[in-house]
Amino acid sequence: MKKYILITSLILLFLNIKTTNADWTQCSGIYGGTFTSFAVKGNKIFAGELNNYYVIDGGICISLDSGKSWAQTSLTNTSIRSVVISGNNIIAGGDNPSGGMYISTNDGLNWSVIYTNNEYIYPLAVSGSYVYGGTGSGIYRSTNNGLNWTKPFSGVQVNALAANNNYVFAGTSNGYYVSLDYGFSWQIFPFNYSIGSFDVRGNEILAGTAGHGVFRSSNNGLSWTPIGLDSNFVYSVVFNGNYIFASTAITRLFSAINNTDVYYTTNNGANWIKTSLSGHAVRNLKVIGNYLFAGANGSGIYMSSDNGINWVQTGIANRYINKFAVSGNNLFSACDGSGVYISTNSGASWQQTSLNNRTIFSIAINGNNIYAGSGKDNSGNWQAGIYLSTNLGVNWSQIGLTNYNVFSIAVKDNYVFAGASLFYPYNDRKLFISSNNGLNWAASSLTQMVNTIIFKDNIIFAGTENGVYTSIDNGSNWVHDNFLVGTIHSLTANGSNIFAGTTGYTFKTTNNGNNWLSTGNTNTTNTVALSSDGYFVLAATGSNGSFMTTNNGANWIQVNEGFPNPLTFFNQYSLSIYNNYAFTGTSYGLWRRPLSEFVNINNISQQLPEKYFLYQNYPNPFNPTTTIKYEIPNEGMVSLKVYDILVKEIYSSSEYKKAGSYEFKFDGSNLSSGLYFYKIEAGNFVETRRMLLIK
Repeated sequence: MKKYILITSLILLFLNIKTTNADWTQCSGIYGGTFTSFAVKGNKIFAGELNNYYVIDGGICISLDSGKSWAQTSLTNTSIRSVVISGNNIIAGGDNPSGGMYISTNDGLNWSVIYTNNEYIYPLAVSGSYVYGGTGSGIYRSTNNGLNWTKPFSGVQVNALAANNNYVFAGTSNGYYVSLDYGFSWQIFPFNYSIGSFDVRGNEILAGTAGHGVFRSSNNGLSWTPIGLDSNFVYSVVFNGNYIFASTAITRLFSAINNTDVYYTTNNGANWIKTSLSGHAVRNLKVIGNYLFAGANGSGIYMSSDNGINWVQTGIANRYINKFAVSGNNLFSACDGSGVYISTNSGASWQQTSLNNRTIFSIAINGNNIYAGSGKDNSGNWQAGIYLSTNLGVNWSQIGLTNYNVFSIAVKDNYVFAGASLFYPYNDRKLFISSNNGLNWAASSLTQMVNTIIFKDNIIFAGTENGVYTSIDNGSNWVHDNFLVGTIHSLTANGSNIFAGTTGYTFKTTNNGNNWLSTGNTNTTNTVALSSDGYFVLAATGSNGSFMTTNNGANWIQVNEGFPNPLTFFNQYSLSIYNNYAFTGTSYGLWRRPLSEFVNINNISQQLPEKYFLYQNYPNPFNPTTTIKYEIPNEGMVSLKVYDILVKEIYSSSEYKKAGSYEFKFDGSNLSSGLYFYKIEAGNFVETRRMLLIK
């Protein structure tokens, strides 16, 4: 028989930490941001972004590769409604708390504030050195590329602006105004509808209206002709050759989320054709080079090079990732503001599913059923409840709890458990249960906000705003454990241990909640998320970063390498261990790190084990080495054996061991790929686990 190397190491009685140079890296593909406007300067594209509930930063973003990737400029944490280029200057208008605009003379490296009497600047337009800014009470004008401003026109709220040489057009809620002298004087023109957007091409003007579709003028606005989409609110219109594009919604503010679309016509509105970009609440359309850009509400930027037939999503990787779920080789993420994403390659790339443009708080999978718990969509409309997909997210249907925010979901056999509450201020909090895969729902007797649910043995554990509750009858009855109080943010089971993330500490129980002990984690902030794989336990602690233990919480190591420093605005919200990677959802998007980079970080327990336990080997699958760990509470003979798929013994050892925790490194260099088994016998304890060698 060939020799196989099995290195045995007794875990020492002191903490031994070996660090590595490995880092967390930010993943691309889960994009976000609410983008309102675009402007081009040479090979640079600038985009204005709102700063709202879904976005960690607003401000101005820049792309140097024709929109394929984006980065923040130094203007952040403010809502930008519009951006234009005038001369060498970039001018941005929006919700500056001090009122006014921002100007940069060095491509966004630095910004200065232009004060305008505490008025927000919404639309901007430019013609030569003239720049125009619309406010709630009139129009500001600059004649020197935005350096100095006056207010020649007052008394009207301006929703849209466009400029063409000496002509300036202002859309309002009561028609439109025209200036023939670069904005110095204005006259009103009759128009019966509210105008929210313009596009100008020579003497031709497009106007998007509120509830009355698109209008077109071929004589600088002297007369107008309706050209279709009559009942739609049109938020952006744009010329592109013989194409006209319009982003629409059936009702104001994108509140009908299933009726937000981008249309095009090639025959002046005789026919309008819906593009494939549906349900994304597009705020702005812009033609840049050979691409049509769409700035969406909450889900980033979309680009099309074939006039809307196909779209590619891009933007800023700053989605909040609320939860993860795994189905086979597929990893799903539940995101704030942009729905559910799927990755088929361990997070290297992501694809948005058709459940988009809304906040997904929770996600769980059982067989082919994927359950997603929703809240409001990106227009503030509540499209809440539970959604179901049976085809990996290609299609979704709303299956219940339509009046509730669903903050947690867990699935066991045919039972689906959902922790939910009514809309803000989140009252009527309870746990709902379905016993038929979500077909019907009933409220349980647990009337607490349920943040997390796990299963261990035949017990259901529910982490609530008031400690942990357990049930042994599929949720018919619940018992409070009386040991943990306060909010439980997360629960995870690791072997015989259950960990609870709370405000200030991480607790664990080894006896199914009969009592809980602090694990010694020294962080003093919320433990907001936990994940485990039978070997590692990871804890996310809000703005203190990540901690890791390999000895069930006796010692914790901070593992923040690669995260931004300082972590002041870097908050974590979720964790998952999948396919030999650790994933964490943060306020700066999704990050991942290979678990193999944690292997060389060894922490050694000073506590004796409380029971016999054989851990799952790590990593698994492996090539060519893997670590096997076991714990014995009593001294005695320990037998370890390894078998191949034909149950042929390929390794055997029998040694006398004192009570403690032990690790072995198994080397499969001389073995063929395949399934292997490892078995331990100690006292009356016998257990066998599987491991997979892939070369």
